[in-house]
Amino acid sequence: MKGYEEDLEQGNKYIKIMPLLLLLCSLLVYTEKLSNTSIPTIFVILSSIAIFILYTMYVGQYVYIPLFLLFGIILTSLPLFLNSLIYDVEIHRAIIRTLTIVICMIFIPYSITREYIFNVLSKISAISIAFGIPLVFIGQISILGAEFGWPRKVDFLIISTELYPLQSFYTNPNFFSILILSGLISTLYLVYINPNVSTLFLLVWNGMGLYLTQSRTAIVAGIISIILFMVFKFLGGFIFKALISILSIIMATGIFIIVYQPTPFDTMLTVNLTGRRDIWFASWVVFLDRPLIGYGPVGLTQIIEPVLGEPSPPHNSYLRMFLETGLIGGLAYLGIILIPLIRHLAIPYNITTVVSYLLAFSIAIAMIFENFVIGGVGSSSVIAGIAFGYLIKDISHNSHEGEKYEG
Repeated sequence: MKGYEEDLEQGNKYIKIMPLLLLLCSLLVYTEKLSNTSIPTIFVILSSIAIFILYTMYVGQYVYIPLFLLFGIILTSLPLFLNSLIYDVEIHRAIIRTLTIVICMIFIPYSITREYIFNVLSKISAISIAFGIPLVFIGQISILGAEFGWPRKVDFLIISTELYPLQSFYTNPNFFSILILSGLISTLYLVYINPNVSTLFLLVWNGMGLYLTQSRTAIVAGIISIILFMVFKFLGGFIFKALISILSIIMATGIFIIVYQPTPFDTMLTVNLTGRRDIWFASWVVFLDRPLIGYGPVGLTQIIEPVLGEPSPPHNSYLRMFLETGLIGGLAYLGIILIPLIRHLAIPYNITTVVSYLLAFSIAIAMIFENFVIGGVGSSSVIAGIAFGYLIKDISHNSHEGEKYEG
């Protein structure tokens, strides 16, 4: 019996290490030296398989998969496999997408407490910022043949000073901003349960790092999350949920007006989407050429180029899924995102579930302007999958147990 308990304790240690390893491997996807190699993908796959094996050996807990998630996984994966059969698209991409969705959205939330995830995200974000801070002032440098830092200065928001955007070891500040956004929101949890100099410093540090990326979408999502967190802390869960609902309606209406610019807003608005409006319309035209099952997990930049006039990704997570998986997978993907965000508002709230919601909600906002999707091997995709996985676990537990979940 003692030997079994020791094995179980050792197994739990391994289970805690593997999601950390998976996250660290996913960071490599965005590094300059490895971004165009298969090495990070191989590491992510091996980490995912290890998590599944360790869960089977040491956790063995019953995993409840709600029907909307089960059908969502099937319907987002099916077009990828059909494209592999019909259009000779590489099938391994479809397998990897399905594997990472299952691991991040199901097995990690059922084997690791989100308190551990919050701690990991907060600290990885803080360390990554520390590495990149000097480059904000000195610009791009070369270390062992790899380039670090953004090559051009930009005029920073608010302070109107030209500096280099913070991107640390990433290849793009926008990619890096999702890690910092998740670290900032995770730190809100640490401040709430243990308000001291250390946690407050982490909060300020991650907030400063997010600002230095100059990623407008992530900054806005971070500000919204902090405001909503304060609303929950001082006004309670009911006002928090009501404000979430109101904000969602306002944002959906605002995005529609900004993108389509109906009269009279076409002459009133001067919102700069850095070319995204043209990219989105070009992507829509391309989508209509293959609307049912999409193009599969291929390089979309070359597919969009003939319509847009230049190579570009769709710069929208949801649009990317419609391009890759057609109506079948695109609608299923929207279900995977929207159903947890809506149903989660019906469960009893505590600080753990609130921060979980803010993390998923802010990522859903960022996805409107970013290209990562749940099921990818990059850090943004992995974090997004884990964040929504915890929401799904919460609503599944609440519907079956009828009580507030703390884990």
